[in-house]
Amino acid sequence: MTQDGQLDLGVAAGASRQVATRPAATPPAATRRPSPEPAPRLPVARVLVDTGLAHLDRPFDYLVPAALHESAVPGCRVKVRFAGRQTDGFLLDRVAASEHEGTLAPLNKVVSPEPVLAPEVVRLAAAVVDRWAGTTGDVLRLAIPPRHARTEVRERPEAPADPLSEEDRAKLLGELKAKNAELTELQGEHPLILPIVDHQAVASVVGDWTGIPVGRMVKDEIETILHLEDHLAKRVIGQD
Repeated sequence: MTQDGQLDLGVAAGASRQVATRPAATPPAATRRPSPEPAPRLPVARVLVDTGLAHLDRPFDYLVPAALHESAVPGCRVKVRFAGRQTDGFLLDRVAASEHEGTLAPLNKVVSPEPVLAPEVVRLAAAVVDRWAGTTGDVLRLAIPPRHARTEVRERPEAPADPLSEEDRAKLLGELKAKNAELTELQGEHPLILPIVDHQAVASVVGDWTGIPVGRMVKDEIETILHLEDHLAKRVIGQD
């Protein structure tokens, strides 16, 4: 609840949802802001808001304004109004509708249209939180590199007029793999430069952060953690 008596929360995606509403006290008609026009497609954004609070560690639904339709892509950084203040968040997904029947609060800003958060990293971060406590926002804040606005606004090279041939594409992919292999060999077991934020990067950051050796979490180990409840149900009988 804000000082002017306004209620401003997001709608939790999932079984339990809280409402992202307009102000509880209706302002005078002269000062009331009109609702923004929704995006033409998939007008609902599911946002992981960085609240730092474990009981609010879940996605919330927000309206995607038409003006942000192109830039509000899954994985990008956004700004939303949450509990009366501007709060950072990650846009996890866009869907056609919300289960909430009222009015959704809109996204305030797309900080950067660059997608920096992959779905598999979100799942891994949630698994890390379930196993070692904390919040998903805590893990992602440490795992995802900070934003470099200068790099993002740098002019990008124009796409070639003609698409690459299969031969040229295979040649470029081969060169990329060779450079990645060279970088991996040079950095050894403790790399300082991470080309992408994957499950190994998250595991390394969590290990440095908590002091608990997470180890090299291979795919089988990650799947085991993600389906830990199912595995326990098979082993522990009569505890449902």
